[in-house]
Amino acid sequence: MDKLDPDDPRPPFQQVVAVLKASILTRKLEPGEQLPSFGELAKHFGVAPMTVQKAIGILRDEGLVVTRQGKGSFVRQRTERAVGLRPHVEQAFENGQVTIDFAGFSAETLYGVIQEPLDKLRAGRLSADSLAVRILLPDLSASMGLPSLAPDGSDSADVRRRAERIAVRSTEAIQDAVNELAALELVGSATAEVRTYRTSPLFKLFILPWARTRSYSTTPSQTTNRPSIHCTSKRRRNGSTACGKR
Repeated sequence: MDKLDPDDPRPPFQQVVAVLKASILTRKLEPGEQLPSFGELAKHFGVAPMTVQKAIGILRDEGLVVTRQGKGSFVRQRTERAVGLRPHVEQAFENGQVTIDFAGFSAETLYGVIQEPLDKLRAGRLSADSLAVRILLPDLSASMGLPSLAPDGSDSADVRRRAERIAVRSTEAIQDAVNELAALELVGSATAEVRTYRTSPLFKLFILPWARTRSYSTTPSQTTNRPSIHCTSKRRRNGSTACGKR
């Protein structure tokens, strides 16, 4: 696993989360594999064990790891493999004018695939004249048909609250990373916008325009290349988010 970047302005626990998540999504850490102990990870990353514990807690909340009493933490057996999209996201940066549109449930997958290209932008290994990320998510403050409770198909406010926490965490991490690139003047302009709508999402849609516009509609079992379908919405000039902030 990579070490922490001393020039990265993010808090250490966020960097630890990022490194471990990238290792899980790229299968450097295989499903079912046991993670090193808190002490070993703390020594590897050069942080306090409590920092590692906080990072593992976040990964556990996101469903990427499970903790077994007295045995340690393990990579969850079923983790969605977002790495297949990452080369296409990086290819979008070859255009100079980068626009990434996403529609889905929580933006967790988007964060997984966009994190490494943004890190490369920060390190100067990728370049872009402008970057615009637009995210469309369900309004989790209202009852939805999905997800629902198995016994009677009813709505669960607890499930929606947990999903909203994941969505807010993912979108805020994306916005913070994009805003940082703008503040450091590593790109000419950089914006990240989040909007919500009232419906139950049944798919994830990535729109990655380069050369010929393409979109990638994904389910947990497949990724398909198909003609672009564009979702439009009026952009806010200040790039503020509607997710979890009402």
